[in-house]
Amino acid sequence: MAWLGQKITFGYIQLQTHHVQMKISYTVTEASRTLLTRKVTDKEFSNLQLWRKKLTPEYREDQFSNILSAAAQGRSGRLRNLVRAFLVNETSYRQNLQNQIDFLDHEIKYYGSIVALILLLSLWLLLTFLQRSIFTPVRRISQIMVDFLNQKYTYRFTVPPDNEIGHLQTSFNAMAQKVLSQMEELKSLDHAKSEFLSIASHELRTPLTSIKGSLSLMNSGVTEELNDVTKNLIQIAETETDRLIRLINDLLDLTKIEARKLPLDKKWVSVQDLFMKTKESLQGLASSADVQLHVEDSNRLLTLADFDRLQQVLVNLVSNAIKYSPKGESVRIESNINMDRELVITVTDKGKGLSPEDQSVIFEKFRQATGPENPLVRGTGLGLTIAKALVAEHGGQVGVKSKPGQGSTFYFTLPDWKLGDSPVEQPDRG
Repeated sequence: MAWLGQKITFGYIQLQTHHVQMKISYTVTEASRTLLTRKVTDKEFSNLQLWRKKLTPEYREDQFSNILSAAAQGRSGRLRNLVRAFLVNETSYRQNLQNQIDFLDHEIKYYGSIVALILLLSLWLLLTFLQRSIFTPVRRISQIMVDFLNQKYTYRFTVPPDNEIGHLQTSFNAMAQKVLSQMEELKSLDHAKSEFLSIASHELRTPLTSIKGSLSLMNSGVTEELNDVTKNLIQIAETETDRLIRLINDLLDLTKIEARKLPLDKKWVSVQDLFMKTKESLQGLASSADVQLHVEDSNRLLTLADFDRLQQVLVNLVSNAIKYSPKGESVRIESNINMDRELVITVTDKGKGLSPEDQSVIFEKFRQATGPENPLVRGTGLGLTIAKALVAEHGGQVGVKSKPGQGSTFYFTLPDWKLGDSPVEQPDRG
């Protein structure tokens, strides 16, 4: 590589020297012709002496020196012969010089191409080395990290190289092994937790049902006439018993959903019937809260779903909207089709809205939107979690759009729907 560089450098210097001599040759040739036609001034003569000293090789300088001597002596005959011979020699010299210039130019391009090819090859080898040694391993580790964040643990351990990337991979391998070694234990604990909740819920529901029945009988006065204070205490106990039964039912539903043992009886059901039955079941709650329920007309929309489970989702969303709505306001239940050709059911209230922090946690277990402006509404904290899981079982998604002070819109999507008795063409979901 160094030899090629020297070769190109030396050739370039020679090429520049030849170009200079070519320019000098044309200049002195024109000056020689001028000497034949007129007498030059002293200044011009001095300039010609300078050009003479630049001529190479030495015989050219001697020839042009003789021309200048003959011109200075006024010997026109000798001057004419010397100029004629000089012009012939210069023509031959320029022809030879041009051949050398062409050769050097070709040689520089040839060796330059070789150098460029070597540089490109070296760059390609460098990029290949970086790609295999750095970029690919880093990209692979990055992808594995993303998979771990998305709970994908199909990771094969390999022997890392002895370099910085290898040290990074070794650290990640140690972390991944620790995570994977705990996965089975976590699954076992989760299974044990689900089993415990299921058994405990079943065992608790039976005595609670009996307690509720007994309290209802006592409150009705079947056993004996009760005073107002006793009735009030029994009423409180009955209300709390109802709340415990709802919590147990929610826990049983959640356990079945997590275990993938919740059967869905999917049929084509009317969206309008779903809306109206939800409104009827919650009319008492809405009246006591002084909140109006408005239902959009969706007579022709049908969806393939489990009616009871879908109503459970909608009841949960609407009842929450009622609880958080100010008196005199309204809650709207609507349906539309989004850009992905999915049926979207929305529940909109005019409450105080949700902060971004609350929006990120309200669908988690035992989490409710709380704060100085949103007092805790008594509930299990499982309603939205169950609603999200039930919608997921139908192939849809649940979400919320809200800003503090501007109310909230809870929504869920359903992929399978049609208009009237004519199925609407569904998009290819791949």
